[in-house]
Amino acid sequence: MAKEKTNVENLGEAISVLVQAVNIAQAKGGVYSFSDAAKINSALQFIEEAAAQQGPEVQTEEIDNTVE
Repeated sequence: MAKEKTNVENLGEAISVLVQAVNIAQAKGGVYSFSDAAKINSALQFIEEAAAQQGPEVQTEEIDNTVE
């Protein structure tokens, strides 16, 4: 029996897992297996960590110094 991977390692995979989670919830009436719940949790943690690493949003202002 092959061991199923439960850790999410990139943003594309995290989004894919969450989309699949919605489909599973619709098909099963919202009940997840332990394995499904572990992978969904990993996806959510990955996204939270990625968002935290970006830090605060930086705002810039463009100044036009051209002379007409």
